[in-house]
Amino acid sequence: MFRRFRRGAADQSDEPAVPAHVRSTSEPLDIAYRPAPSAINRQNSIVGWTAVDRQNSIAASTVIGTPEPSVPRASTTFSSLNPSRNTQGLSLIQSAQESVADIIFVHGLGGTSWNTWCWEHDPDFFWPAWLQDEEGLSNLRIFTYGYNANIRGPDTPLSILDFAESLLVGMRGYGYDGSEAERPLGSRPIIFLAHSMGGLVVKKAYTIGKIDDRYSQIIALVRGIIFFSTPHRGSSLAETLNRVLSVMVGLSKKVYVSELESNSTSIRDINRYFLPLCGPLQLVSLYETLSTRVSPGVKKMVVGEDTGVLNYEKEIRFPMNADHHTVCKYQSREDENYRNVVSFLRQITRNIHVEASSHSPSIHRLEASKTLEQILGIQEDPVEDLDKHRSQALTGSCEWLRSRESFIQWLSASDDQSRLLCLSGLPGTGKSTLAAMTIDHLQKSFLDQSCQYHFFMESQPTKKSIAYCLRSIAFQLASTHRQFAERLIQLDQDMGDALASQKAQTIWSKVFEGILFRMEFERQLHWVIDAVDEAETPPVLLRLLSQMQPLACIKVMLLSRPTKDIASIPTALNAVVRHDSISVADTIDDIRAYVHCVVREALPVEESLQGAVTEQVISKAEGSFLWTHLALDTLRDNWHTHGDIESAMSTIPKGMASLYHSMVLAIESQDPKPKEMARRILTWAACGFRPLKVAELQVALQPEFKGFANLRNTIIQICGNFVRLDNDTVSLIHSTARQFLITPYRGEPELIPFNAGHESLAIACLRYLSDDRWRSILFKVEESNLAAQNDRLAPIFEDYSFLKYAVNNWAYHVRHSPPDSSILLQHLKLFFGKQHVLTWIQAAALSRNLPNLPQTARFIKLFLKTRRTKKKDPYLRSLTSPEEDSFQDGFQDGEVTFLQRWSVDLIRLLGKFGMNLAQSPSAIYKHVPPFCPHNSIISETYARQGRSLVQVSGIPSKGWDDNLARLSVGQDETASKVRCAGTYVLALVSTSGTIVVWSAETCEELRRLEHEEYVVLMEVNEAGSMVVSSGRFTLRVWDIATGRQLHCIDKDPRARPMYVSFGKLDTELVVAYDDCAVVWYDLTSSTESRRVLVYIAEDRHRGCPRLFTLSPDLTRVAIAYRGRPVFVWDLLGPSNQQPRRFICAADETRWNISAADAFNAPEVVAWHPDGDSIYILYQDTTIVHWHLIEDEQIEHPKTEAREMVISIDGSFLLTSTNSGSFSVWALPRFNLIYRLQSEEFVRDLTFSPDAQRIYDVRGSICSVWEPDALVRPDDLEEHPDGLSSIFDGSLMSEAISEPVSEPVFSQDGNRSLITALVCANDDHFFCCGRDDGTVTIHEMATGKKVKKVMSHDTTAEIIALDWSPSRKYLVSADDMGEIVCKRLRQKDGGTNGWAVYPVFETCTEETVTQFLFSLDESLLLIGTASEDQIWNLKTKSMLCKRQKTMATRSGKWMNHPFDPEHLVYVVDLDQMCVYKWADFEGEELIQKLAVVEEAPGNQAEASRISLAGKTMAASEEIIQSLSLINGNQFLIIETLPDEGYSRHTKLSIVRLTDSRGTYLQTDHDETHQMQLLRRRLSEIESSCGIQRFLGCYWNRIAFIDQQNWLCTCDVGWEMDVDVGKTVQRSYFLPRDWLNSLETVQLVTLSKQGLLMVPRNGEVAIVRYTKNLNRGDTMER
Repeated sequence: MFRRFRRGAADQSDEPAVPAHVRSTSEPLDIAYRPAPSAINRQNSIVGWTAVDRQNSIAASTVIGTPEPSVPRASTTFSSLNPSRNTQGLSLIQSAQESVADIIFVHGLGGTSWNTWCWEHDPDFFWPAWLQDEEGLSNLRIFTYGYNANIRGPDTPLSILDFAESLLVGMRGYGYDGSEAERPLGSRPIIFLAHSMGGLVVKKAYTIGKIDDRYSQIIALVRGIIFFSTPHRGSSLAETLNRVLSVMVGLSKKVYVSELESNSTSIRDINRYFLPLCGPLQLVSLYETLSTRVSPGVKKMVVGEDTGVLNYEKEIRFPMNADHHTVCKYQSREDENYRNVVSFLRQITRNIHVEASSHSPSIHRLEASKTLEQILGIQEDPVEDLDKHRSQALTGSCEWLRSRESFIQWLSASDDQSRLLCLSGLPGTGKSTLAAMTIDHLQKSFLDQSCQYHFFMESQPTKKSIAYCLRSIAFQLASTHRQFAERLIQLDQDMGDALASQKAQTIWSKVFEGILFRMEFERQLHWVIDAVDEAETPPVLLRLLSQMQPLACIKVMLLSRPTKDIASIPTALNAVVRHDSISVADTIDDIRAYVHCVVREALPVEESLQGAVTEQVISKAEGSFLWTHLALDTLRDNWHTHGDIESAMSTIPKGMASLYHSMVLAIESQDPKPKEMARRILTWAACGFRPLKVAELQVALQPEFKGFANLRNTIIQICGNFVRLDNDTVSLIHSTARQFLITPYRGEPELIPFNAGHESLAIACLRYLSDDRWRSILFKVEESNLAAQNDRLAPIFEDYSFLKYAVNNWAYHVRHSPPDSSILLQHLKLFFGKQHVLTWIQAAALSRNLPNLPQTARFIKLFLKTRRTKKKDPYLRSLTSPEEDSFQDGFQDGEVTFLQRWSVDLIRLLGKFGMNLAQSPSAIYKHVPPFCPHNSIISETYARQGRSLVQVSGIPSKGWDDNLARLSVGQDETASKVRCAGTYVLALVSTSGTIVVWSAETCEELRRLEHEEYVVLMEVNEAGSMVVSSGRFTLRVWDIATGRQLHCIDKDPRARPMYVSFGKLDTELVVAYDDCAVVWYDLTSSTESRRVLVYIAEDRHRGCPRLFTLSPDLTRVAIAYRGRPVFVWDLLGPSNQQPRRFICAADETRWNISAADAFNAPEVVAWHPDGDSIYILYQDTTIVHWHLIEDEQIEHPKTEAREMVISIDGSFLLTSTNSGSFSVWALPRFNLIYRLQSEEFVRDLTFSPDAQRIYDVRGSICSVWEPDALVRPDDLEEHPDGLSSIFDGSLMSEAISEPVSEPVFSQDGNRSLITALVCANDDHFFCCGRDDGTVTIHEMATGKKVKKVMSHDTTAEIIALDWSPSRKYLVSADDMGEIVCKRLRQKDGGTNGWAVYPVFETCTEETVTQFLFSLDESLLLIGTASEDQIWNLKTKSMLCKRQKTMATRSGKWMNHPFDPEHLVYVVDLDQMCVYKWADFEGEELIQKLAVVEEAPGNQAEASRISLAGKTMAASEEIIQSLSLINGNQFLIIETLPDEGYSRHTKLSIVRLTDSRGTYLQTDHDETHQMQLLRRRLSEIESSCGIQRFLGCYWNRIAFIDQQNWLCTCDVGWEMDVDVGKTVQRSYFLPRDWLNSLETVQLVTLSKQGLLMVPRNGEVAIVRYTKNLNRGDTMER
């Protein structure tokens, strides 16, 4: 009799008797014979593939029950579960709120979805239910998957493949977008747990899903697999089982059992395809160590270590103390095997948790606010180029390369072998198609994410850019590698959205060397780069690729025409590179297949003719796919008769040039209209910045050609096979076709004159943009969505297809147009003379493409430079006709002066107003021009037309100021070092060890890093996210964004650091000490990891070296002692090496003769970023450029330089002099392009990462400079499609041998700074104090100085200033404690000046914090930190004084709002007191004021609102100002932090009443109006923030918001009115006007609404022509 299991319908069903030695339950894998916990055998089986003998355990099982588990049963989540759950398919058995991953359990042969995981098939021991109680595993959704893998039953054709496909179908079809339980699979990471054959099913499903688009998105989420005794190489027991089954009655062999045989074909195939795809997975293989009873008295090892592990590199292999049955079943949660499984599962899920917690915010930003395309400036999907070239190949094409020895060796090369393969081929040999097919092969053989690529295209400036190539490769990697994407996003945040506009060297340094090459990837990467010869500067790309040193294995394949650059890589760069070439024999089979396919389709019957035509075409093709394609296109029209075919074959010219010429002749033979139309189309195809879509081209051809019935067909019919159409994109058939069209051929003129072609395109764009309709169209675009980073003009571009091209590229065509074109000049004058240029700027801002402004300026500068060059060069003039030459003589420079001025203004607009324009593009019309200098062309043209909303006076009419900001490190402090880390600017104060951090965008001080010891050096990492400071005793590493100290390493205080840098990884520091030691520190362990000594024995007695600096790649070091030459050591070379020595030419002879010291000692050494050369500054100010490879030197004498630094891209050299001036030199020619004259000594200076700004430190000030001279036009050599297409190399070299441009000289206009400002009550005058101790009165209307009324000590700085309401008294105080009070009288209404009379002078021991006049102007209060004094102005004597306690020092005084005999002291946010003016007596504590947090119904009367940053305690704040509003009913208290760098404004509100007559009282009733006040301030904080509180204006709160807008807010509107409709934004101030905290705190708003802003020693007076109460709302 057979034993019945206690539970389970599946086990209770009546089944025909089967002999014990072959009989199987539904799960023989899981009920194998083993001792029960009671030592009584309950069952036996051949585990996995044998029968079950239940009879041996019947009696014992009925007597002794199964022991209870030692932990509670499963939770109620599983309470309804029972063995009926042994269903097939995918079943959810546990859901979780906000689950982080999905787990799928897959059983093996003969198993079920439930019993496989239950101890002795008891559902109470279903251990997946225990996971919900395990720490870190409770938030998982758990599934089981069941399938019909029984041993018993009839024959079936089902296989592992069928089970795998069924699993995939179930996963794809599960759920819907509803509850968490029903959420579809594929939205969270997935983990498989598979037993025995189930592991093979999972592996098969994974490989299918990776290549099947239906499942690829789901399978891409698989993060790990845990295998339980999976026979990865099969089992010998499978063959035995199948033999038994084949001879038993009622049983039969099973396909899936056969597949489990040792090394079966199925298993080999599964392993073969799984291996290259499983790289990203976390794999755990658990194998059994106990034999399993397969029959009475017989035990065997079913899946041991030999077959139970994969032996993959990153696989975790672990032995389990179990047999094949118990490896996946556990008695309790204390079971050692269960704990091991939980541990492995935690390891996998822990990575998922980390991924979710650390990446979610950034991924959210990636998806919601910034895409990778926007971060990297990707203009089109790289797959489009791949598909275009891949579609040209027949199936089986290009396979010859896979058997090529060079390709095989490149693909299989180990880490220390060559990783670079260069494949050369003549034009038209199918290199691009070969590249595309190679990419396809690599993606299929490995992983899609393992191959990145780029196709250079000479005809498209973007596609031929090396910077764009690097950004495209980075984009493809980031799209498939999450960690790299997150690092890119962080870098974008640190650099301030500048990645898309960086140069190639910067991209390489920041993205590749700074991030990518420091990361490890699961598998090797493959980069395929096609048409390297079409890149803008191939040598630069080849140098970068050949010198890369990544941690991961990266293979690079380059395809190019045979060029000197490609051939000379190993020689020039000392790199090992594999070279190969494409021969005719390589491509002959592919060409034959292609020709045969085309001919067979055209001549399906004539087989003999097919062969003849095929052979003739092949014989002329000479290995050129391009020629073959065009020849066959020519034949397509002649497939009529044999004679036609033979005639056509005989007339097809041999060679590409001849074939192109015949195609041109066919175009020229057309009627005039189609011929001209074809010329226009080919002009757009040959000269366009990018290929146009058909819809764009249709608009571009207007107005000459319009009303096309079908432009696609027209293009095909009239363009002579020069043009191809790919997905509605119009492009030339090949880059050689473009070169032929724009080049004369055998004395005949070119079909498309290059410059004339660009002229027609420029005119078409300008004419399209010079349309008044665009302004009204753009004003309808929503601007308010500031957070979104999408193109706000996208819907407009869809409706007006050509608009985007015209907006982005008109200047590119102007740059390449003839410089003497009169018609182009007319269109430019129309465009710039009217408001069309403003509309274009608005469009650029709306489409978030403001960097197009400086790029346009570059193109205009190039256009003007070309014009100057052509006018000056006699050879160029000789190329023109006499008529043209006569015209040029009359073509005066004045005609294009407006272009030169606009090229300056466009650059300045982005620097000064970029942030404002990005937020409010329409501001370009009325808000921007008034703030531009009066002599700027934008101000002359648009600010003086009488329609401006804003008028600015008080500042002199001069040009743009190169100084963007002056940032202070603090009075009496001296900054010693300065660095720019992308979005951060850092200055070091060595004496205190303080690093001050500012925002590079807003110039706001963010934080201070305190090293707390004397600090010598400071350096930032490549990504700009960390900074290292080197003190006397320690090295410290900081996170710049948070200010958190990350690492601290002790150092020997006796050794002074001379150089510090981050290593190749940010976990490493490299420090060079004055004892000649170069030391590497491991930050993870805070230990020294390597030390190298570099010195010459004879120099040791000279003491410490004077210079010590490492190369950019940290492999070489330059060192010099005082009076000695420069030596360069190879840090990777042998210990006994001899260093390279450099002596300037003047000292060379002396050195050789006497071996004496160098007379001209080196002062500064700077490595060029390429690492192949260094610049040496000598004592006599000579700068020498030493080329290390060629060992050549170029001297530049008399530079007057003292300090020297090179930009990160190597394009500029910056020097400073002892007199305080600095100069910028363009490299490598060393042309002076900019010089700033100044008088203050420069201690240190540096470039911004994009080399568009300069930072220097002088005394306590860090200055930010943004000269437009740094926006340089590219050298003419970089545009070979321009003038160079006319000349050979030597002529072009002569034509551009002049300097790039005339240098720009600037003067630092810094004068005595305004340090105090006060406005008269009637708004006719204002008074300002300066840092030279003077106090002057100015007219409000013009800002003109009227009278100097006070003169303190010239070394003193005025810090406090007040003017009595009637303008009768003026009092000032300086930082030395001197106080001067004078009486003023206007002579004859002010027309004859002012009379000034002294009142009193006094001194205090402390600086003055406040002045306050009594309402009758008879008394004056003088407040300091420790005491207050009251002076009688009539008797000119002190009346009384009172001392302050420490607790009351942060308060502020005001006149009593209801009683002129009293004044009020607001102590802090908790209390205020009333005193008598007469004697400080009668103190009365009004009330303790509680801070209202958030509890509704709270009746306290002070409400403190935090407007920025963290709310601070009252004792940590000082009262900044007090303002009464709404008829003195409410008091607004402005507070600032008492100390520290943070100066964020906070406001509090108190309601006042006069119910007790002369005494002030706070109202205890929480009124509706009070609620409105609190609500308004809270909404202001959340919507815009307050940078500077200006007080109250006509019962409206006035302030400068964080975006520099002047705002007013009516706080009394109804509660249901949105704050966006109550905050009025009137106008914004330029960013450089509020470039320091001191300036911000001086901004003053007069009673009549005039805003006064100190600006370079003057006061700018801003008038708003509308009433401030009716400004523009935040919502347009």
